[in-house]
Amino acid sequence: MLPMLLAATLTAQAENIAVTWSAEPVRYHAESMVSTPRGQLWIGKANVEARAYRVDTVADMTCTGAPLRKMTRVSCTLDTIMFQGLAYKGDEEKLERILAEYTEMMSGAQLEIDIAADGRIRALDLEGVSKDSLRESLIQEYLRQLMRKLVAPLDVITPKDGVDPGAAWKYKGYPIGYELLSRTGTAGKVALEFRTDEGRNGHAMLVAEGGGNVATNADADQGAQAGVNMVGVGQYLIDPVSSEVAYGEFTVSGELSARAVGALTNPAFYGLGGWVGRINADGTIESFDGPVAAIDAAPTKRPDGE
Repeated sequence: MLPMLLAATLTAQAENIAVTWSAEPVRYHAESMVSTPRGQLWIGKANVEARAYRVDTVADMTCTGAPLRKMTRVSCTLDTIMFQGLAYKGDEEKLERILAEYTEMMSGAQLEIDIAADGRIRALDLEGVSKDSLRESLIQEYLRQLMRKLVAPLDVITPKDGVDPGAAWKYKGYPIGYELLSRTGTAGKVALEFRTDEGRNGHAMLVAEGGGNVATNADADQGAQAGVNMVGVGQYLIDPVSSEVAYGEFTVSGELSARAVGALTNPAFYGLGGWVGRINADGTIESFDGPVAAIDAAPTKRPDGE
């Protein structure tokens, strides 16, 4: 009888793929890489600017949830954060200064994340970073976008009542992992589907695949016909006991559509790679292969897998 009861319990747990956020603090380690092969301008508070091909973010954060109408407001305090980048030739020193400034500005900052009942991230605000001047306001917006990229592996959608429907289900709305790095926002449509896969490490597993054609809102408003073809995949481990995302990883790449200027010579336009792992009470970090020591946590991979 005992083996039968145990099997029934494990089956029930495996079916629980809901995601909930409670007032009990949960800590996460997060890493992200934003790739902009055609360059991205970054600015400092002083009259300093630098162009970069890539910016990496590494952070630890403590998150708590509270009810907010039909959603949950998740407040995440950044315990530690660090930025690194790959600059244009000649801009290395300036980029280093700017990113060091960003690290200082983000010390103790807080993410206010609104999450729907099905696990989707509906909004993210960045608090604790000055917006007193126009330049600081611009910096705050780019930092907010970097934070959206950082938490993209937590942006999942689960089926009704957290029960596997036996078939793939669609993401409703626009997944944040497919947003371009733009102050004007991203326009377009993305078709993203989730499905269950064989569980790992006592956790339920979700897999996501999707893609679409997008553009910045500024380009769309100007009637631009050519966009960016986005393709992405994700893997997520859901703790069936706590209903928390124990681990998530997400990769997306974007290439200019064939009609875009320069698409034939250099189609690469955007890339995002990142992962988020729960920090356990013993200090280990959840990974795809189970808990690992912090120093053994896998680094972020580039979208091309290198």
